[in-house]
Amino acid sequence: MGKGRPYNTRWRVRPGDLHVHALRGGGVLEKAKARVDPRISVEFRVDLEYPWGAGEWFRARSLDLSASGIYVGTERDLPLKAQLGCRIHLPATDADPDSLVQAQAIVVRINGPEQGTQERKYGLYFVELSESDAEIIRRFIFSSV
Repeated sequence: MGKGRPYNTRWRVRPGDLHVHALRGGGVLEKAKARVDPRISVEFRVDLEYPWGAGEWFRARSLDLSASGIYVGTERDLPLKAQLGCRIHLPATDADPDSLVQAQAIVVRINGPEQGTQERKYGLYFVELSESDAEIIRRFIFSSV
């Protein structure tokens, strides 16, 4: 792998699904196309499980959300490409009551703690998300815009 940061939003991996390529080791190659999914800055509770399927659940907070992933902050140390279970506690909107969305995600970006804080920030890409949960996220995003 080159010296570039893996999964920088300005770059994309070889043709194919990002999450599949990430699970196989990933890489930074061609320039990426513009972001397809809109995202919103929003803060609410997110529970993460690491390692996925057999780990401990811990609390994080959302920083922004899109239909393809979520940016979270937590004091826990997670490695790049870690697979996580996610429980996203979406607040009520006009379209939906409080919703609990469950997904599996992979860490595709890490930003270290800022001065004076222990919180690290992680970009998570959804690798498994039911269509009904994806629709709940889309409605939440568009009702918040």
